[in-house]
Amino acid sequence: MSYLNLSNLSYLGLVLISFILFSSCNDTVGTEEAQKNYDLKENLTIENNQDLFSQEFVSLGVVKAEVKKRKSRTDINFLQHNVISGDKHNSREQSFSFYIKDEVLHLDGKPSLGVSLVNNSPYIITENYQGPLEDFSKNNLNKDLTLLLFALDEITSNSQNKIKANMFHRSTLSGCSFWNTYYLNSVGFTRSVAVSTIKSEGASRKVKDHEEATGETCSKIGGVDTSCVGENHGCLSTQAYCCK
Repeated sequence: MSYLNLSNLSYLGLVLISFILFSSCNDTVGTEEAQKNYDLKENLTIENNQDLFSQEFVSLGVVKAEVKKRKSRTDINFLQHNVISGDKHNSREQSFSFYIKDEVLHLDGKPSLGVSLVNNSPYIITENYQGPLEDFSKNNLNKDLTLLLFALDEITSNSQNKIKANMFHRSTLSGCSFWNTYYLNSVGFTRSVAVSTIKSEGASRKVKDHEEATGETCSKIGGVDTSCVGENHGCLSTQAYCCK
């Protein structure tokens, strides 16, 4: 007959508990180390409501940023004016929202996707990848991640290089009032995709839907402007219209 050795059982129990605690500590330390390296907070240039933006954000129709600091996060809401969205209601005022939590910028409602700064360089956080932008597969730069990276640049760039939306309009879009200027935007993982999308039949349909909803007639102002996160990846194309 064999008997249970209590001393051996106690030893094995201690080993098991130690292993669990060690693994847990490693996971925690790994997370904490990553957060310690984030330097988004010290590079933020948007602290309060503002109406100064880069040319890229003005081209998105952004006219104002509303910043609301909560207990555990900071909400940033960018208000857009006169964006052709394809919605037949075509409200003059729209918005897109982000929030910062634990020094990571997220799109509102999408907590599993985020961007931050590590050593002043963009850092990507997705369900399948955590690391610097330079090592991230550019083919995986979807619309949401592209918008996040543009927003990251916007909230950390020097305010001296930004202007009010109506001032940009006056200096570049003569012949059409600020209130009659609308913007059509497209996002693509490459420059060619973004440009071809904004020139597609689908984009033309959005303009026609706007005309039918408002009774206005829209004509293009200038050509297509395109900006990219990389040289030719993660791109935003914009076409301005005068609608009267």
